[in-house]
Amino acid sequence: MSLPTAKLYAGDKEIQVAWEEWSKFRICATCGMSFNWLSAFGNWGCNQHLGPVSGKTIHPETGEQIVDRHGVSYQNFRYWDCCKQLPFTAWRTKNDNVWCHFRKTIPKVHRFEQEPGVPGCIRRDHTEATHILDDGVRLNMPLSDPSGRYSFAPLGGHKVTDTVQYQDNERTIVQVYYDKTFDLEDEDRGRIPAQEFVWLAMMEKMETGLYCDWNLDGVPIPVKILKIHPPSIKYRRENTRVDFIIKNVGMPVHEIAAMIPHMGPGVEERPGWQFDKDENGQVVFPYIKNAQPRPPYS
Repeated sequence: MSLPTAKLYAGDKEIQVAWEEWSKFRICATCGMSFNWLSAFGNWGCNQHLGPVSGKTIHPETGEQIVDRHGVSYQNFRYWDCCKQLPFTAWRTKNDNVWCHFRKTIPKVHRFEQEPGVPGCIRRDHTEATHILDDGVRLNMPLSDPSGRYSFAPLGGHKVTDTVQYQDNERTIVQVYYDKTFDLEDEDRGRIPAQEFVWLAMMEKMETGLYCDWNLDGVPIPVKILKIHPPSIKYRRENTRVDFIIKNVGMPVHEIAAMIPHMGPGVEERPGWQFDKDENGQVVFPYIKNAQPRPPYS
């Protein structure tokens, strides 16, 4: 989804170009309804699933094998990524190779595509895009990434004189560069990316509701911690895991401020326009969200 922006002090020509695109009627790729972005942006008028229908033989929550009434294991097809609903599909039997000549679907080839889809369980904006709109929620993410792709840091990133853990040694930051790389005291290597550091105070400060940075592949991303999953007693070596939501997913309000008067009354009451506030009541991370956060954080 790419829409022209129109900032608060945009000129008449820029606003006109943006208005023509925002007011153009389109067809939603999911539900087939017509919409324009002036009325639909952040309104969550459509629905989606978080993934396609997929089959499993082991239940992801209980860890038990999925069996039929005869105790025989089988692949259970559902929308496993979100609501676990069964798709609307005929029960396939061995006689399908005969009966396929008398109906519109062909076994195996047309397993789900030509049958009615289950309405989505997650609210989202109408869109022409066929991909799943990102709600920003990430579930069961290890605090320490074994692959080294990401790490956590204080909101805004590490600062000069902060102490971090680097390759099992505590080091002091002596230089911060514009691209969020760092020089460390007593280290010959320069411009070290943040995802290679361990935040020393992480375990003491990590709590539900904390805002911090998620350094993914060298890019600092602001997130809010939703839940902490401590290691279970059964698996003592298991890493502590967290659920969090990315706070800069969506369109920043300042990018389209000039379009707000054209969106009609009550635009700030739309669900995608509800923003977090700090302890002083000031709005933080004003990004318009195009999709509802998934359960249990809806």
